[in-house]
Amino acid sequence: NAGVIFWNQGKIPEAKEQFSKAVQANPTMAEAQYYYGMCLVNEGKVAEAKTALETYLKLAPTGPNAATAKSILDSMK
Repeated sequence: NAGVIFWNQGKIPEAKEQFSKAVQANPTMAEAQYYYGMCLVNEGKVAEAKTALETYLKLAPTGPNAATAKSILDSMK
């Protein structure tokens, strides 16, 4: 939750730290994977972002952010 609060405030480095911790604690937490990937996109870390977004889609193929994740992944090709 802290990560989303930081994300919504535009505090991307702080959000990334929170999402990174969440992903490390529970790699199956789909939304943490999505937002971690989005933070990486924001930093221009395409390869790492791709991995996180692909993981999100494996965990939540019809999740609330699936369409956005697919769109971003398509643009990375």
